[in-house]
Amino acid sequence: MPGAQLPTFKGDRRRQLVVAGLRVTEIDYTAAMRGWHGGVGGLRFRFPVRGYYRETMRGVERRIGTANVSFRGLDDMHYVSFGPGGSRLVLVLFSDSWRGHGAYDLLANQEPDLDEAWSSLLIWKLYAAFTADDHGGALDVELLAHEFVDRAVDRARARAAPSAPWVRRMRERLHEDPDASMTLRDVAADADAHPTYAARCFRAAHGCSVGEYRRRAQLSRACALLATGAELADVAASTGFSDQAHFTRVFRRWMGTTPGRWRRSASGSGRS
Repeated sequence: MPGAQLPTFKGDRRRQLVVAGLRVTEIDYTAAMRGWHGGVGGLRFRFPVRGYYRETMRGVERRIGTANVSFRGLDDMHYVSFGPGGSRLVLVLFSDSWRGHGAYDLLANQEPDLDEAWSSLLIWKLYAAFTADDHGGALDVELLAHEFVDRAVDRARARAAPSAPWVRRMRERLHEDPDASMTLRDVAADADAHPTYAARCFRAAHGCSVGEYRRRAQLSRACALLATGAELADVAASTGFSDQAHFTRVFRRWMGTTPGRWRRSASGSGRS
C-alpha cells in the first residue's frame, strides 16, 4: 500500500464550493483511473451522480452506485476502481473546524450504514443545492450537510444496536423495486412478519413509515435518472408514478423544485 500522503490518481475537477468548514467538489474519473486513495486527514463522504465505482478496504469490496453513499473516517486508505464508462463523484470533506463536534467524534470511530433511501435523497438534495446557480445554494449546502451528519449519527448508532434481520429484508425489498405496486402486507410477508408489528419496527429502525421510505427510494431513483438528462415522462414511468404531472407534483413537494429545473442543474444541460 502506498503511503497515506500519496493518493495515486486525481480526476478532472468540474466545480468546487467551500463553506462553513466544508469543501464540496464534483470530479470526473475515467475507467482507467484506479489505485489507493485516502489519507486526506478528515471525515468525508462521497457519492456518484453518474456511473459507479468499487472500493476495497480491509479486504472487503463494495460497489458504490448512484443510490449509495460512502462515508470514510480520518485516514482510511482504500483501493478504488471505476466502472466501464467512468464516474462522476461528489466529495464532501469536513475540515478541522469540525473536530470536537460530538457527531464528528462519533463518526470518526463508527461507520454508519448509509445504504438507505433517506440518506440517498438527502445527498441528491445537497447536490441540487451545490449545482444551483443562485446565492442561496451555499447556505442550503451547509444546512443539508448538517442534516446529513445528523442522519449519519442516527445510522451509526443503529448499526451499534442493529434491528432484527427481517427489518433489513423489508428495506432491501423497498430498494430493489420502489416503483412496484405493493402493499404493507406484501412487504411484511416477505419478512415473515405481521403488518402492524412490521410497520412499528420499521419506523423504530428508520424514523419513518414504510410508505415514506418507499417514496424516498422512488425519488432517489428519479434523481439519478434526471442527472443523466432523461426525459421527464420516461423518468415518471420508470419510477412508478401514474403520469408526468403526478411525478412533478410529488417531486416539487419533496425536493423544493420542479424535476425540469433539477435536471437542468444536475445534468448541466440547458433543457428544462
